[in-house]
Amino acid sequence: MTNALGVLNIAIKADPKSGEPWVAKGLTYRSNDDPTNATAAFRQALKLEPTHFGALRALTETLFSQNDTNSVVALLDQAFRQPSKDANYWMVLGDMSAYVVRQKPSSAVASTGPMSGNVTSGVGLGAE
Repeated sequence: MTNALGVLNIAIKADPKSGEPWVAKGLTYRSNDDPTNATAAFRQALKLEPTHFGALRALTETLFSQNDTNSVVALLDQAFRQPSKDANYWMVLGDMSAYVVRQKPSSAVASTGPMSGNVTSGVGLGAE
């Protein structure tokens, strides 16, 4: 793991505005049973690239593995509020919302998504 993290740190220094090496770093931590550092790395990727659907998916999975449903709901709510014209982004969010409902079908989780009153305004695609 140390070698992989070393290479990823070089990648982060080479392109500090890219979320991709942070996602890879998070996946490395997660595969080595370190969800705390994995979560931090995925969140850093999202800070750099708020619509990075790889980071969203990986963070959702990691939070679920920690039974942190409240953070998953908050994450998806925030994701639905991000402006994006990328159809893939919205398809991934729809898939992730369905995944969340399948995993933890509670009223709090099931109400997350573009059709709930809380996030409809986030579906805006920005100025045309």
